[in-house]
Amino acid sequence: MFVPTLRHITLAKVAVAVYTDREIRNFEKELQKTLHLLPGQSWERMIKEKLPAYIPPLLLQNEIVAFMRTISFEVQQWMDDHHGILFTDDENFIRFCWNSNGTIDRLGTADFLIKSEHLSFEKRFSLACQYWPGTCILAFWRAMPRCAQTCILQKYADECSIDTIHKANVKLWIMWLKEGCSCHNVNCNYKCILQSFHWTKVTIHSRLLRHLFRTHREILVTGIIKYCRSTIFVRSCLLKMDASV
Repeated sequence: MFVPTLRHITLAKVAVAVYTDREIRNFEKELQKTLHLLPGQSWERMIKEKLPAYIPPLLLQNEIVAFMRTISFEVQQWMDDHHGILFTDDENFIRFCWNSNGTIDRLGTADFLIKSEHLSFEKRFSLACQYWPGTCILAFWRAMPRCAQTCILQKYADECSIDTIHKANVKLWIMWLKEGCSCHNVNCNYKCILQSFHWTKVTIHSRLLRHLFRTHREILVTGIIKYCRSTIFVRSCLLKMDASV
């Protein structure tokens, strides 16, 4: 399992702080491209000007610039993976949580967004259905205004609206909620959920993964690694195998 050095952690922390600077984010929006897709001469000088004074050596500056590319790629992959749940007009409300190695803490970010009042209840519920286990989904549903519940139920009653894997997972949890789960039988039909749940680049980070038997979890993760070409996704799977979730 990869253990980042103190140097790596420090450089990653600085790179994340610079990347999340409003001017940098606006720069990407204006060009409609992320940093890793842009030629270095168009942004590297701007990055170096924003670095703290305690990072003077050119070598360190260049390392941080290199970090910026990977962070930019990481953010773009996250946005692509969550397309269909969140859209361009939601970007201003997204606040990423970061791991010490400079990668996005996907579960922490999801927790933040699900609790964010800047997003609609439908989007927050959809995220919860990808990342949270039944007990948490039930609590979130019960805390939701009745009008929001009604809108969600009406939308997912139409089978034609279930046009993405994300929505299929939402539909599964709605069926689970409608089939009478209560504080006395909150785990009812959990087996059915686990059998039908769609494991994606998003849901592989779900807390629901912990409800699988270890052997089933390992089969799932190794199968994903075998066929997936996304380096970020494969890295996440390997880390979960190392940690034995």
